[in-house]
Amino acid sequence: MKKSIIYLFAFFFGASTMFAQENLDKRNSLGSISETFSQIKSENSKGATLLYDIDLDAFIIGIDYDSIREGIWLAREGDGVIYLVDKDDGAIMQEIPLADNGIITDAMYEGISVLPNGNILLSDLNGDNTIIENYLIEINPDDSTIVNYWPTEGTMNTSTDGSSITSTVGIAISETGTVIIGSGNSGDPIYEISLTPGLPGTWETVTTHEKPACIDKAMGIDRHGDYYVISDYGSENISVTDTNFTEIFSFIPTHYSIGFNFGACFIEGTTPLQIAVHCVFGRIGFYVINPCSSITCIENQEVMADETNYYTVNGTEFDAQIIDTCGMGITNISNDFKSMETLDGVLLPIGETTIMWSFTDDFGNTQECSCPSIFSALGLHRRIFPSAE
Repeated sequence: MKKSIIYLFAFFFGASTMFAQENLDKRNSLGSISETFSQIKSENSKGATLLYDIDLDAFIIGIDYDSIREGIWLAREGDGVIYLVDKDDGAIMQEIPLADNGIITDAMYEGISVLPNGNILLSDLNGDNTIIENYLIEINPDDSTIVNYWPTEGTMNTSTDGSSITSTVGIAISETGTVIIGSGNSGDPIYEISLTPGLPGTWETVTTHEKPACIDKAMGIDRHGDYYVISDYGSENISVTDTNFTEIFSFIPTHYSIGFNFGACFIEGTTPLQIAVHCVFGRIGFYVINPCSSITCIENQEVMADETNYYTVNGTEFDAQIIDTCGMGITNISNDFKSMETLDGVLLPIGETTIMWSFTDDFGNTQECSCPSIFSALGLHRRIFPSAE
């Protein structure tokens, strides 16, 4: 990256956000049901930017990214099959038929989440509508075997505390290993439950959480570190929250014009971190969160070197000012002169010194003090003069 030399009393430059976007075509191939192209878009939504979308042309509800298998798991109603597809082109990587799973025969799965052990947790809304009306089921995707299941409603409800969940849809795994459940009912909270293995296993409610104000029906939930993403079936809102489900920001997807949200998940390992959102008709959009923090480098100043022909920086006088305005976190503050968060104590030699400042937020967005005209990063610039004789 080319740096610009800016002389004494040079201009003040604000912050610039930089992340690359490739111009790629994305094709889907979920079986033979679609051969639709989707071009990359660069449209800004409320708080997020759409990178690209793929059209699977299928009725999909649950979605979760598998960082080990490097694909997206899809739960869909209709054929009792869950799919693992490539996140770049939608090509099928694996199919698991579960039309008759040995517990009930409908196998109409609405939620899906990858467990820490690599197995898949599925939610089934309504079940057989008689004995097991809602339940969770754990399967081993390598051999399609059922490992555990937990009825949450009906005559076989295995709750140990008398709880009942009448709409198990969106599911995620908390940092402590409890299961987070979003409901398709407007009046329901977000549930947090613990599971005891078994066929069937038992479960109990740990606590419930109030939904963010913009979420009516929490149809999709996923976690990344200290953050959750929630998709709303009752509106077009996507909410990003902290671990207490307090909203940090929300955005409205732009990759479809007709329909509504079903699922959302983080795509682990992407920088900046991507969020995948799919609508009811199977169109999946991949978004990056627009940064909302700011970095400001101070204006250029003249300072006097001492008898050693250096100027010793005192405290934070030349440090960049970084403000986290919406709770996305601040990490990796550094400069290219000392590779530290501060210049305190640094010896600046006689002459011109150009220093670049940068930081990264928790979603992988990097911001720098930079020159907007050429998009090359630079921070403070000082001309150091010899001390007077």
